[in-house]
Amino acid sequence: MQAPSSWRETEVTEAQSLSCSIRILRTTLTNPASGQCGSSRLPLIISPSTPGARSLVNDTLTIDVLSTRESIASASAQAEEWLQSHRPSAQALNLLLITIEELVINCIDYGYDDDKVHTIRLGLSIDGGNLAITVVDDGHPFDPLSMPAPDLSLPVQARPVGGLGIYLLRQLADQITYQRRDGFNELTITKRLG
Repeated sequence: MQAPSSWRETEVTEAQSLSCSIRILRTTLTNPASGQCGSSRLPLIISPSTPGARSLVNDTLTIDVLSTRESIASASAQAEEWLQSHRPSAQALNLLLITIEELVINCIDYGYDDDKVHTIRLGLSIDGGNLAITVVDDGHPFDPLSMPAPDLSLPVQARPVGGLGIYLLRQLADQITYQRRDGFNELTITKRLG
């Protein structure tokens, strides 16, 4: 297939940044009506090269987190750096960090029967002033929305272990949805950005 006559030059460059392979398509175009040339840089392919890498496209960020406690701090730092550029409210930023900590630890502690390292995918996006945080894992089916609210009237010593993190996320989020699809848990938490 031949390129349109208005395409003069195409150059693909690659860069390594934060363990992520990024390919940029640089194209010089000629406007057929005016004959003027212009140059544009278009993201062509953005693909993580290793687990723990992040992918950035438009107003979305994907972070693949290994199912180890040591991976949480790095994922939180990457997510916080990305979100700060969107000027979030303190509530939105806190929700993001609590979500990563709570849901990744839950996956690690309760999601798997084996000792293998799994990948937990964090998807962050901003649309219409709303932050969406999606956590996808291949652990046991678990719908945290089916959990009853903890009885906060009981003394701390009398309460069963667990359930407070999910309760806190429910209180902080504007919306939470869960689905089990193709062997994966997918939990999406939404919060107004500002």
